[in-house]
Amino acid sequence: CKPAPHRGPASPTSLADDEGLLRDPTFLASHTPGVVLAVKYRRAQKALLASLATECAAAFGREEEQKGDDESCDIVVVEELDGRIEAFNSWARNQSWPVLRIEARRLTSHGGRIGAFATEDVPKGHSYVEIPESACLNAAAATAELGEGVVAHLDEFHALLVLLLKHVA
Repeated sequence: CKPAPHRGPASPTSLADDEGLLRDPTFLASHTPGVVLAVKYRRAQKALLASLATECAAAFGREEEQKGDDESCDIVVVEELDGRIEAFNSWARNQSWPVLRIEARRLTSHGGRIGAFATEDVPKGHSYVEIPESACLNAAAATAELGEGVVAHLDEFHALLVLLLKHVA
């Protein structure tokens, strides 16, 4: 349950250090938007790991460090994953896409990975899913949500990265 501490060269700061940097007007003014974005990304990774460790600890009524109960944590993760898969499938069914002949399921035979399963026969050469462009995350979606001024100097990959960071940071 407890993530291994990582203090290597790629992440020499703590979550609190990164949060402090992002509140520091001097840091923000003296670094490029790319550096600030990298710190936001690093902070988001650390926050996610901390959140996962906390959720695992809370599931077993432990507030302190977790010690070697990896199997129990797997059960919590699987139950949570199954709920998220069902929520995703329900969301996808409600999108009114032109074609949706698959659903996500957990593959118990492949270490719990998620796979796509046909919900009906799919004739050879036919689509199993058609997602309209308007439902896709792309540069246009990033521009619409973030504004032209934010994404004008970014390529599509970085525009999407900033959009995703906005939602998790």
